[in-house]
Amino acid sequence: MNLGTYARRHSRVAIEMADGNPEEHVAAIRGIGPEIDAAVTGCLLEDTALGHGETIACAAGEITRTTVERLPIRPCGTGDLFTGLLAARLAAGVPLAKAAARATAEIHAVLTRTEAAGTEEMRLAGFPFTSPP
Repeated sequence: MNLGTYARRHSRVAIEMADGNPEEHVAAIRGIGPEIDAAVTGCLLEDTALGHGETIACAAGEITRTTVERLPIRPCGTGDLFTGLLAARLAAGVPLAKAAARATAEIHAVLTRTEAAGTEEMRLAGFPFTSPP
């Protein structure tokens, strides 16, 4: 599959997931088939622990879930940062599940740092991002 095909399929999934409940999102990813890999952030499933959120990754039909504590801040750009961190790891050959889990952990660490600073502007300067893998 070339990048253009991946982008078109990924965009369709993102649009379909804009509304509805997270369980339907997982079913939608599985229903597309094994030819697509996807990561969905900010999921709250029925069995997600109270006060937590999840990133769900689907690769080759396998679903993995990464759970982190929800924080009371919502700075702009977290999705862009997640996508950049994920893309860097995927480009380095890191499997999607591991790449999504690491990106989720780093986003959470940045947001924790941002909350501690008492600001809505993400505190990225000097953050010790890990190099892929």
